[in-house]
Amino acid sequence: MENKRLNMEECVKLLGDFVILKAKGFSQNSVFDSHKVAIFLLASYDFKSLREIKVFLSKACKLGIISARNLVAIIDFLEYQFKRNGYFEPNMEDKLYVDYFFNLTKRLKSSSIKQKAMIVNLFLKYLPSQGIQAKNLKDISMKFLHNKALPNFLNDHQYKAFLQHAIKMEEYNIFQIKRKLAIFLVYYTGIRSREVSRLKLEDIRNDGLVYVFRINGKCARERFVSIKKEHIGTLLEKYIALREELQCKSQYLFQLRNTNEAPRTCYSLKPLLKKIDSVQSRGNCLHLLRHSYASFIYRSLKDIVLTSQMLGHTNINTTQIYIHINPDTHEKVAELF
Repeated sequence: MENKRLNMEECVKLLGDFVILKAKGFSQNSVFDSHKVAIFLLASYDFKSLREIKVFLSKACKLGIISARNLVAIIDFLEYQFKRNGYFEPNMEDKLYVDYFFNLTKRLKSSSIKQKAMIVNLFLKYLPSQGIQAKNLKDISMKFLHNKALPNFLNDHQYKAFLQHAIKMEEYNIFQIKRKLAIFLVYYTGIRSREVSRLKLEDIRNDGLVYVFRINGKCARERFVSIKKEHIGTLLEKYIALREELQCKSQYLFQLRNTNEAPRTCYSLKPLLKKIDSVQSRGNCLHLLRHSYASFIYRSLKDIVLTSQMLGHTNINTTQIYIHINPDTHEKVAELF
């Protein structure tokens, strides 16, 4: 196999072929129009730049091939290499690979960097099949990624104070109501941001004093969560009524355009967190409420199994992190001495 430096044209050709190959093999569980996707994937492409490949991946995501968005990590990696060196050498020294991923620690969590490294490595493992020698990232030590940081969360006092300020959020237009409703859903149920975005109107059931929500979790696993009507009833009804006035026909509750594409529900909580002096060093988004909900539930019930079920975890080991961040656990141990 040839050990060489690749220019931009060569990289675009190799990556273009790779992303089309991967896109055809990705799950299509979220695809709404299989015929349209088939035409899209079978079309002939002659990419001229990394940007054109990025546009292809964006279109794939919009069609429902959600995993395609992960491949953008390879484009980011290659853009960095060309900006720095003017070429890409797949078999370059280990320290040059380490340098790239270490720089990402300034803005990303270890788990996110690991995922990007895994995606980049898929491309590197593809190159030998094209006669190009490349490193395997699994053989490169990146110890800085092995230090697992505990998730940020709000303590009981902060969690309850957050709610009081969330209740006071403005509701002057449908966008403010939508944001407030999404925050309440995560606050009271601990569901993931992705689960919020994929919530459908048909998934909501009026059940006496509560609303029951059917959640489409990871790997298409379903579970149910409920919220008392007194907490979100007025807000939910107001939002649905305004949505109908806009004649929005999307099946997704939080989609305000007439499309069957799931919306993004990425909201910053910083404005509210500032009011309770609880802005975190990282992760000031809806997922912070999921961690806070999980910790609150475990502290209140001391039931790791129920907490795991409410979060939609398939492995209870994942839920055990909330034992480690639970102050009550450490206080009980301290009292033994």
